Amino acid sequence: MMAKIAIVILSSSDTPEGRGRMVHAMTAVQELIDSGYEVKILFEGIGVTWIDAFHRADHPFTQNYGPKFEAIKPHILGACNFCTTVRFEVGDSVNAVGIDLLGEDGGRFSVGNLVVEGYQIINY
Repeated sequence: MMAKIAIVILSSSDTPEGRGRMVHAMTAVQELIDSGYEVKILFEGIGVTWIDAFHRADHPFTQNYGPKFEAIKPHILGACNFCTTVRFEVGDSVNAVGIDLLGEDGGRFSVGNLVVEGYQIINY
C-alpha cells in the first residue's frame, strides 16, 4: 500500500523564502501524485495567504505558477478556519477559490486528525 501524505503549507506568500517553499511544495505534490501516493494539501497559519495570492490574477506568483496550482487544487483538503477568517482575514479569497474551511466556525483544524488517519505530515 502506498503511503498517505499530507502537505501542510505554513510559509508566507510575501517572502522569497516562502515563495521558494511554495514552488517546492507544489512540485512535491505533483511528484507524489504522479507516483501514486494519496496526497492532501492544507493551508495553516500564514500559509493561508497563499490562497489570496492565487485568487489574484495580477499577482506575479499566480502569473508564473497559476497552472501548477490549478493542477494540484483537487488535492486541497482545505484551510484553517481560524487562520483564514480571524488571523489573516482572507476568507473572501478562500471562498472565491472554492477551498473548504477546516475546523469549527472560527476554530482551528487539528493536524493530529490526519496522523490518526495514517497520513505522514510534510511541512512547507
